[in-house]
Amino acid sequence: ELGKDWYRKLFLPASRLVMAQSWAIHNIPLWHTSFAIGCGLFFGDAKLVAQSWMGDLGGRNQILKGFTPDGIWYENSTGYPYYSLQAASTLCLFARMMGMEDAEVFGRVINGYVAFLKLRFRNDTMPAFNDGWRGAGEMGLRGRLETYMYAARLFEGIPGADQLAAAIADMDTDGTLGEFLYGKVQTEQS
Repeated sequence: ELGKDWYRKLFLPASRLVMAQSWAIHNIPLWHTSFAIGCGLFFGDAKLVAQSWMGDLGGRNQILKGFTPDGIWYENSTGYPYYSLQAASTLCLFARMMGMEDAEVFGRVINGYVAFLKLRFRNDTMPAFNDGWRGAGEMGLRGRLETYMYAARLFEGIPGADQLAAAIADMDTDGTLGEFLYGKVQTEQS
């Protein structure tokens, strides 16, 4: 009963509030949909999940319209695509939990991770155009290791995900949160 009160008085109104503030295809509304779908999933509200996933500015359209087919997020920076990839990956996790896997959506998110691997310089520096945080770029893939570990595990077995695992296969993950949560990332060769 207490959980129902929390949902009715806090989580459902908060979900409605953030979804009402979803004004465009953009990284912030993408996180709004992730929150609302997470609430709907946790509290068993299929209507909230469906509205937040399939609406014009819902999670599915945020991903399909926000990421190009080759994986570039439309906000031209290197920071926002990763911010968006984290929200999109969370949505994909929720979709899996609900049995609503969508190959087009999952492929688009995987391509988002792969796109920036292709843009790295030879010394592993990631590009830092616009407000892309040069320091983070200089850390290279190591600066995004946890994100790639999560994605490699989440999308394991789905076409394209092997590229994520291969990119981090030789990196030292001992003692990382990602290894603790997801285990060592396996590649087809390991």
